[in-house]
Amino acid sequence: MNTSQTSIFDTMGDLFEQAPIKNRISEPSTKITNPYPKQPGFGLRCHRARMALVELGLDQAVPTNHRAFDDYFEMNDGAAVVFYLMDHAIRLKNKALEKGIRRKGLWLHWKATYQQGLNATN
Repeated sequence: MNTSQTSIFDTMGDLFEQAPIKNRISEPSTKITNPYPKQPGFGLRCHRARMALVELGLDQAVPTNHRAFDDYFEMNDGAAVVFYLMDHAIRLKNKALEKGIRRKGLWLHWKATYQQGLNATN
């Protein structure tokens, strides 16, 4: 086996480390606690919803009008998922996520839910 050859999987960490700083999402030093109740699987549902909305925001043809997308918000913690997504879009300045939420026509409704959550933490 030739040890001088490396696979793409060996260099993925290096590629991320060399990525321009402007493309990374930097987390502010202050954490905001999500005030809404969460159910098991919350983190995975948030991740999947965020990825679908980011893809939509990046103009990729991604179906978000399907039952699986709705399931991310229907485990009795939909407000907590919305708070998480809006926190990433607003506070962490994830512009692709914001664009995806706006394209779904949910920005104003979700912003109200986010603001209610912020008011509850103060």
